[in-house]
Amino acid sequence: MSSINVTQDFNFSADDKDFGDILFSNKRFEIPRYQRQYSWTDDNILDFWNDLTDAESSYFIGSFVLNIENKDEKGVIEVIDGQQRILAITIFMAVIRDLFKSIGAHDDASRLQRQCIENEDRRGSTGYRIKCGDRIQDYFEKNIQDKDRKMLKSNPTDKEEIRIKKHYELFMKKINKELDGRTTYDKIEYLQNLWDRVHEIKAIEILITNEDDAYILFETINARGVELTVSDLLKNLIFKKIRPANEGEKDTAKESWKELVENIKDTNNDLQKFLRYYWLSKYSFVSNKRLFRTIKKQIVDYEDFLNNLVKESITFNKFFDTQLSDWEDIRGGDKIYKSLRAIEIMKVIQCHVFFLSLFRSLEKLKKLELDMDVSLIVKFIEKFTFRYFAVCNLPANKVEQLFSRYARNLEEIFEEVKTKKISGEMQRLFEKLKKELEKLNPGEEEFKEKFRELRYKQSEKSRKLIKYTLREINRLQTSGEMKIDFTEVNAEHLLPRSPGKEWNVKRSEIKDYVDKIGNITLIKTEINSKMGNKSLKEKVELLKESEIVLTSNLAKKIEEKGYQWGEEEIVERQQQLATIANNQVWNLDNV
Repeated sequence: MSSINVTQDFNFSADDKDFGDILFSNKRFEIPRYQRQYSWTDDNILDFWNDLTDAESSYFIGSFVLNIENKDEKGVIEVIDGQQRILAITIFMAVIRDLFKSIGAHDDASRLQRQCIENEDRRGSTGYRIKCGDRIQDYFEKNIQDKDRKMLKSNPTDKEEIRIKKHYELFMKKINKELDGRTTYDKIEYLQNLWDRVHEIKAIEILITNEDDAYILFETINARGVELTVSDLLKNLIFKKIRPANEGEKDTAKESWKELVENIKDTNNDLQKFLRYYWLSKYSFVSNKRLFRTIKKQIVDYEDFLNNLVKESITFNKFFDTQLSDWEDIRGGDKIYKSLRAIEIMKVIQCHVFFLSLFRSLEKLKKLELDMDVSLIVKFIEKFTFRYFAVCNLPANKVEQLFSRYARNLEEIFEEVKTKKISGEMQRLFEKLKKELEKLNPGEEEFKEKFRELRYKQSEKSRKLIKYTLREINRLQTSGEMKIDFTEVNAEHLLPRSPGKEWNVKRSEIKDYVDKIGNITLIKTEINSKMGNKSLKEKVELLKESEIVLTSNLAKKIEEKGYQWGEEEIVERQQQLATIANNQVWNLDNV
């Protein structure tokens, strides 16, 4: 057996073995509660069958990562990576067992059951080699592992159980096709040869003695199957730390984790991203690779940690599906809502590290009976985000680290500063953050150059960004309190993307400039439906009456200049919009 040293403090043993010496040895395995569903596809099953029955080559199935840290006197070992293959092969062996029985080879069926599916300990107590996760344990035991049950007569109740039965049937069909026409003796020999082939599958058994090491291991090993993530490992750790005191009691950890997963799922972000951002906002800056080990090293009260994760996931969710009602009880809440909506349109999330800490601070202020308007710092971040990310598409690393540092600095204020000085310290922190963001802020020429490249694309993100950009410029030109519901407004190409004969120009001739933002304005949906490919003069007549000032002003200007609208005019307007955007709308000095 070879010992491989990956880092100074990380060791694991890896050994080339026949698969039978891993699974069919005197061991019992347990699939941890955190593991994902049995998710092998029909293609995975067919690949396994083809590889197994290819007589021209030996079959290497990959590595199996097994945690022996908590191995008990019964030899139960946790399967960290490899559960998909182990369950699929157990299903395969159950099919061979049942086929032995169907042709009268009961001794062979019993021997296979004892050696491959069951496991007898030193005291003669028999159990199954594999203990599945909670979701499928009962179904798998009764219909795969129990030698007396009839799998084909089972009634699966969910997708996972349906998949297990389907794969049992698929293996059965494949083997029966090979048995067809053979004598009973030949059938027995064929099944015994399949059994031997499974035992002789080549694999690597990797034993770890500390579950902290699992995530680092997955950075370097690409085993066949579903790789684990920080969230998988953390889930396992939390489930170990928070267990029901007695059998049948409510599993609070499981229910809380489910709520956490659902909250993050609604944001269209992965759970690992949220976990890291929560940690960055409250504890320390850490890479994905070190996140799990850092959490395990620092967290003592896992119940409190899980409860905080669930609570913060609710806040995180509001950044992506925000409603005005979410912020009604907060000073400046309507402005915060608008800025969060804008940042969501830009599809930028680095600032959410700071926002998690910022909105935690508002709850703390409320408990201390203090009040503060944070809408200005949120608006500043909105403007910076538009300039830095949405327009100039600059690197995220520096900004993420900056937001993370200020998030933790904000946490420290409540730990170190006297109550009466907290508001002042927060304000000073915001000013320091603004100055550091200003250092990263793209300069005038860089911003205007990139803005002149803004184009309409056939994606929801692009359409929303163009509408947001023109909406903010329109607000600059609007007097009074007129409000427009921009869910009922479309982005309209003045020169159509597919111009008709009225425009006297070919589509191929305009492709370089027709989608520039200089050719686009905003228009109410009901008017947009009347536009079609009308001539420029007909369009201008409709647009002049628009209540959207940006649009009506553009129409009047085109009319004054004799209805000229082509590449030159579009580029000129794009440059004008770039100047307005830089000098007025997204000027960081104007917050």
